[in-house]
Amino acid sequence: MFNSKNTITNRDVAQELLKRGVYEFQTGNYSNSLKIINQAIEIKPNYYEALVVRASLIYPRFGNHQGIIHDYTKIIKINPTNYEAYNNRGFAFSSIGGHFEAIKDYSSALMIDNDSVITYLNRGISYHHIDEHQKAISDFNSVIKIDPCNADAFSNRGLVYASLQEDRKAIIDFDSALKLNQNHTKAYLNRGVSRLKISDIFGGIQDFDIALKIDPKTAKEYFHHFEQALVDIQSQQEYRAQHKSDFSVEELIDKAIDLSNAGDNKKAIKYFNLAIEVDPRNAELYNNRGFCFYLLENYQQAIKNYNIALEINPKFICCYLNRFAVYYLLEKYSYAVEDCNSILFIEPYNASAYMSRGLAFVELNQLKAALSDHNRAIFIDSDNPDFYNNRAWLLIKLDDYYAALEDFKKAAQLYLENANSQRYNKMLKQIRLINQ
Repeated sequence: MFNSKNTITNRDVAQELLKRGVYEFQTGNYSNSLKIINQAIEIKPNYYEALVVRASLIYPRFGNHQGIIHDYTKIIKINPTNYEAYNNRGFAFSSIGGHFEAIKDYSSALMIDNDSVITYLNRGISYHHIDEHQKAISDFNSVIKIDPCNADAFSNRGLVYASLQEDRKAIIDFDSALKLNQNHTKAYLNRGVSRLKISDIFGGIQDFDIALKIDPKTAKEYFHHFEQALVDIQSQQEYRAQHKSDFSVEELIDKAIDLSNAGDNKKAIKYFNLAIEVDPRNAELYNNRGFCFYLLENYQQAIKNYNIALEINPKFICCYLNRFAVYYLLEKYSYAVEDCNSILFIEPYNASAYMSRGLAFVELNQLKAALSDHNRAIFIDSDNPDFYNNRAWLLIKLDDYYAALEDFKKAAQLYLENANSQRYNKMLKQIRLINQ
């Protein structure tokens, strides 16, 4: 019989492997460290300390973002109050372009520690990437309130203002960042671009030269932004010289709408650009330009323009619906729901908002909430055949075929009354399929 005091357990082996793995990492043998830590986790799959080491030290060395996400998911399951795990998983999501997922994690981290400067900063950057400008600015403001000497917060807020075409505001923030950190390469580079955009060509080139001396590699990688800014200035000047003097703002808008209706959305955008130069606080211009980008399937630019329109006019119902359509198309259903909520706060009896939110709830598999919204939409607008058609499909998901049949019949009747024979025939087909 073995003496239990001399028994070596899996836990003992895993702990010893962890110590060896950390030693290998500290001596720069990263590949060997990873192999040893992997062995420890194979022996003890929920080995918290080993998962933390692999997620926070080793995987970042190899740029293994999916591995980081996997490990932090296990860490969070073991310890749901670890705010650093949420923050770090969020950063891994953002590194692979998953900014919506990153924002959820950063928000969870801030619920645990609402004074985390790095988390506010990270969430602000992700908000900027998805063109949620005001939310980004709010997060950078939070950083500055907690840490007034944080150069990155001023630099990133300046970048948001530049995205909003508020380059003079952006330059003030870049100036603040550079007072706090004279070697902040990106602040010089971004200030340089903003200076070019306000036609301060000498200032822009001067900023690029300074950045080039501080960090040649980053400056050279960024140079295409300067080239593009110069090209844009030249293009705008040439286009303005050819067209602007010939049209009033109203005529520019009419011309843009005519071009869009004719299918030439690229040219329509140019006319909206000219109109915006004259009337930069006109929310409808950004909304219309956003819709042109939507038609060109440039969805990020569409969202960017809708965001600017809504910042100018937070009660712009049509713009919320337009942005909803893009979020829905991009399968960002939670954001789509938020847009509908905003509409219903302004107009509590907006049938389209209820129906749109109901469609988003279907995709989120919240079928009871979806049915409630479909019912409300039909109660408000009982003559819309599309509403009955949508509810019929939802009822099929809920296995209520009798109610679905009644909705298809009602939709068919209304399509017939509206002389929409194509949709009417589709409804007849669905009715026959259910009757079979």
